[in-house]
Amino acid sequence: MHIVLVNTNAVISKLLLLCTSDTTTTLQEVSTVEAIGNESCDMIVIDESLYTKQMLDVLGAFTDTQKVLLSYQGDAVEGFDKTIKKPFLPLQILSIIEEIQGNQEKNIEEEVFDVKIPPNILNFQEIEQIKILLEVDNTLLADAYLRDESLEIDKMKSVTEQLMAEGISQAKERIEKKKIEQAIEVAIQGLSKKKLKKLREGKEIKMRIQLKDNELC
Repeated sequence: MHIVLVNTNAVISKLLLLCTSDTTTTLQEVSTVEAIGNESCDMIVIDESLYTKQMLDVLGAFTDTQKVLLSYQGDAVEGFDKTIKKPFLPLQILSIIEEIQGNQEKNIEEEVFDVKIPPNILNFQEIEQIKILLEVDNTLLADAYLRDESLEIDKMKSVTEQLMAEGISQAKERIEKKKIEQAIEVAIQGLSKKKLKKLREGKEIKMRIQLKDNELC
């Protein structure tokens, strides 16, 4: 998945980087929509400080791309699919990413291939011969079916247990990730003007992140 961020704010850059840290998502940052060119992307995120109505003509060319505006107002804006009110949490961007990925997977699953079967492939005599060849003792067939059904039930039970275990593990990871994201947001908002200035200039700073009773530096 490819995301383009139109932005010059260092804080927003850091928050978007948190959302795209996995190996399946890439982030490209530009200062104008014209810089995107003909680049194919799944989502375009624009900070309102760079937004102009002239952008709509360029954004209109990205018909299959999710367009998101970061705004202090949070109101719906023409030409954008979603508006996220600032200040925002990385979790809000992650939810949109997951929604896009879910739609993409759904579209793949719903692909239908049109297969045309030519008429009169077999004549009546050939069909009767096939019926004779396919005659099987009903008792043996029933036994085979029951054995297969029993194996399928055992297999489904095993898969269900595995999925439940994985689901619990993923849920714990999401909770921890959400706690970290919220703590980072609080820490950024509590930075002094001096540190915020360094952060905007792309300089390295130190800040304290508090997770309930624990602290990370």
